[in-house]
Amino acid sequence: MALAMIIFGSTGLIRRQIEMDSGLLAFCRGGIGFCFIILVVILTRRSLSWQTVKENLPMLILSGLVMSANWISYLEAFKYNTIAFEDLLYHITPCLVMLSSAAIFKEPLGWRKIVCIGIAFIGIALVSGGIGQDDLDIEMKGVFYIAIAILTYAAIVILNKKTPDVPANEKTVTQLFVVTIVLGVYAVIRIGNGVALPDFTPSSVFFILVIGAVHTGLVYLLFFAAMKDLDVQTIAVYAYIDPVTAVFLSTVILREPMSPIQIAGAVIFLSAAVASELQPGKSLSQ
Repeated sequence: MALAMIIFGSTGLIRRQIEMDSGLLAFCRGGIGFCFIILVVILTRRSLSWQTVKENLPMLILSGLVMSANWISYLEAFKYNTIAFEDLLYHITPCLVMLSSAAIFKEPLGWRKIVCIGIAFIGIALVSGGIGQDDLDIEMKGVFYIAIAILTYAAIVILNKKTPDVPANEKTVTQLFVVTIVLGVYAVIRIGNGVALPDFTPSSVFFILVIGAVHTGLVYLLFFAAMKDLDVQTIAVYAYIDPVTAVFLSTVILREPMSPIQIAGAVIFLSAAVASELQPGKSLSQ
């Protein structure tokens, strides 16, 4: 799960290298991710358990539809407000997931996790740069889109926990197929509304393949494989790795400055995330 979140945290870095409409890129991302999983299945010579898929098909289709809405709304949100502001709002999601899991899955929410999640959120607020910026020009349309992204992300985690019997490959193939169809329709609508197709250079094609195969196909394969062994609250904590990774990569590779407040926020987050999973008398290796 940690590896999946680290890879996903580098999505913004790859996105910077692609001059392409977000809707069209989302479609390419889904299609390439779907093909990547099919290739993995062929190369590993394993058969897919379609019977399990059939038994859970309504829930898998629903989660695929929700995932499509999440991708579209998440990408759209960044057109209206700063990345720091939208990223800060989006990472309210793990808190929402933890609270909802306590009610839906009856997973105990002890004082340790409550305190650690609160501290982790403070760390994320510092890392995202949302604290201390008084000149934010907030567009409510962006808030609306990120609110949809928050709700749909929480729904994806909860819906996938309701299909624990579906193996990771089958789950990923089915959901990415649904996502590709939905985003394909969305891409056609965008083109019909005047969005121009980009110039496909060797560099842009390479990064499109990376964001599709690695940041979608591989990430979702790892994500769903790990999900069946983790409770919803733990998954929510791991989600905080994403923005921390993004900030560190932008600082090291893009040479974007990272303030002492952001560094302090990353340390606070990581400490809270580790502390939330440690039990008295239990080491990390256990």
